[in-house]
Amino acid sequence: MEGERIWTDQRAAAVLEGDQFRFAIETIAGEMVGGMNTHGVDKRNGTFKYGVSIFREHWRKGYASDAIQVLLRYYFEELRYHKVIAHVYAYNEASIALHERIGFQQEGRLRDMVFTKGKYHDELIFGLVRSEYDAMQE
Repeated sequence: MEGERIWTDQRAAAVLEGDQFRFAIETIAGEMVGGMNTHGVDKRNGTFKYGVSIFREHWRKGYASDAIQVLLRYYFEELRYHKVIAHVYAYNEASIALHERIGFQQEGRLRDMVFTKGKYHDELIFGLVRSEYDAMQE
């Protein structure tokens, strides 16, 4: 837990360029519950990627979903990006379900990409394009 907080603080202090951002995710009361970053930002093609991390004690309370929705609204509606990509470890069933619920489509699978707890796991690639996002907003 403390390591996650230190990592988040270090990332928050780093200088980013262009439309890449790092965000702290907080409760209404100001308690930090996680963080989010954008990367792989390609303004010319209108694509970006993001990562989100919620501290364990705050899992399954809607913080990741809310943060992703705010991020999508900003990138699609304000910055006018066309597509977002999210990489999710195949063992993370909660994140898979979250992305599917938001409307992401699974676009690919990278086999044996991450080694944890003694074995290799696949990494799933999810994508969402602006027209799909717009249809969900109606």
